[in-house]
Amino acid sequence: MKKIQIAAIQPNAQECYTEEQFYKKVYRLSFIAKQSGAKVIVFPEGLSFWLSFAKEAPRVSAAYYGHCFKMMRTQKGWRGWLEALSDWFLKRVKLNFMGEWLCQAKFYRVTQRTFSRVAKECGVVIVAGSIYARRLRGMENISMVFDKDGSMVGEVGKKYLMPVEESWGMVAAKEINPVMTSEGSLGVCICADLNFPDVVADLKTKGAEFICAPSGGWRPYPGYPFDEVKDMPQKERAKESGLWIVRPYQCGWMIPGVYFDGRTSVVNSKGEVVERAEQPSQEEIIVCEIETA
Repeated sequence: MKKIQIAAIQPNAQECYTEEQFYKKVYRLSFIAKQSGAKVIVFPEGLSFWLSFAKEAPRVSAAYYGHCFKMMRTQKGWRGWLEALSDWFLKRVKLNFMGEWLCQAKFYRVTQRTFSRVAKECGVVIVAGSIYARRLRGMENISMVFDKDGSMVGEVGKKYLMPVEESWGMVAAKEINPVMTSEGSLGVCICADLNFPDVVADLKTKGAEFICAPSGGWRPYPGYPFDEVKDMPQKERAKESGLWIVRPYQCGWMIPGVYFDGRTSVVNSKGEVVERAEQPSQEEIIVCEIETA
């Protein structure tokens, strides 16, 4: 068993109109984490959205601006009904053009170049959140992992998709394996994959020493009901596996109707929350010493 300083980045959701703007944001957050002692840095899910204004196709622009999003306020008891209705609807609607938009090849190239550069400049291991990308099997939600020399040492897919991802035409990863880095073998478990015990258990069996869980945290509006049991499955996964789990989220508004509720946290091997973001709507960098298995 050894100890590692690890950072969970909770960034403000932001459109980056150029690669340089994207790089400056990633570098600034990584540099602060590095200065705070982090050896491993974990970014949140859904970074494709940050690059979504990069030369959009005409049909995507029309779809993007042609909808008026309305904020809905419900009582906490309505949450399950509302989400069930939303899931039912999304499973029956095909929005493949959204998947095509999010999987533009240049988003992958920009993300790969940026995180490779930042990992090398800061001398840290980086789990580059997740983006949507086209692979041989189809469109996937994937996470790239970079070592401190800037080399990409792993690419991990998402096994259990959300209904909205299915409506976009995404396909699920068939197999998820740990990624070996200079700071040890880490498991990447993207967002909803934490809801299923088999993902973390499989990563543990294959040698993962700790879990990085890039997550989005989409909510229809600020103050949307938060259920500690339902929304923090990492506590149960940690107790089951005996592994520490680091789960970063995005925060703040991306566009009207797309709000990210930053609930970034670090959970120890007993399922106890040892660090969490102070404010769900503010950018934060959590640096915590974890113990590897």
